[in-house]
Amino acid sequence: TIDLLHDSIKNLKEEKSKLERKITEHSQCKVREDSLIKQKEESTYNFQMLELQSKSQNEVIELLKKQLDEQRVLHEEMKASHRKEMALSNEAQKNKLFELEVEKEALQRRMEQEQKERFEVQEYFEKEVIAHVKEKHLLNHPQLSVEDLNSHPSPNIG
Repeated sequence: TIDLLHDSIKNLKEEKSKLERKITEHSQCKVREDSLIKQKEESTYNFQMLELQSKSQNEVIELLKKQLDEQRVLHEEMKASHRKEMALSNEAQKNKLFELEVEKEALQRRMEQEQKERFEVQEYFEKEVIAHVKEKHLLNHPQLSVEDLNSHPSPNIG
């Protein structure tokens, strides 16, 4: 029975050794499992942070898109306003040019009328001077008739 006891002790020692190995392996597994859990938690945290960053960046992108659209609209409105101002300015310039043309034509008609009137006045005074000179000449030289003076339209004034 001692042999049996020795065998039993030996078996128990082997069993103990196996259990200690299993405990060590289990501890190592537990350490690895804890490490994996920690890595998973860190990965989850990092993933959440990346999602937040991505969301934040997407919001910034959307904000920038909105600002760009607003700038485009503003630019188009400014272009339309500028075109309208230019059209109004061009129309005003055309109107002013037309007014100046009308004024120029009126001035030309007035100058022509004044020139005509001056010519008529000049003709009138020339006729009056010639008539006056002929009359004076007839008074000074009664022997000449009016027909003689008419045949010499420019008598010597003297």
